Amino acid sequence: MSSTEIVVLVALGLVLIVSQVRTRPFGPRMLAVPVGVACWMGYGYVYGAPTIANDLRLYVIAGAVGAGIGLLGGALTAVERQPGAGAVLVRGSWIYAGLLVALLGGRLAFAYYAEHGGAARVRQFCIDHQITGQAPIVAALMLMIVATILARAAVLLGRVALLSARPGGISLAGY
Repeated sequence: MSSTEIVVLVALGLVLIVSQVRTRPFGPRMLAVPVGVACWMGYGYVYGAPTIANDLRLYVIAGAVGAGIGLLGGALTAVERQPGAGAVLVRGSWIYAGLLVALLGGRLAFAYYAEHGGAARVRQFCIDHQITGQAPIVAALMLMIVATILARAAVLLGRVALLSARPGGISLAGY
């Protein structure tokens, strides 16, 4: 993964994060871009990644961490019925946004470290843990993002469906 790709992905991530924290009516377009980005990243970086040695274990751990963060994000997202109109309003949580910014920063810091003085330590870690090189690490980090986006989308869809199914509605405020 090149530095340019990393910068573009981080910029895209920041745009998606900022767009998620404002209150807006729920609709298919709200999830189309994040899920589309997740599918594109999954196909481009995860599909076809090596699964030998401990690579698969790395993917499972990264996917589980990402899914956990996505579940948290879905739970922290405010979902409520718009007074009078009946539309469902959604507002992302600043806590979740801060967590995602920290994760993006951590990925950037890791990439910088691996390219500027930490390559030997990363290589030794891969040898010690039987990870087959750079490709599985990139795939695992991308899988974490993909799992985060898809898990949050699934929770959000479930919460919107639950709210829509109740005649009086419910208000689940985010933080």
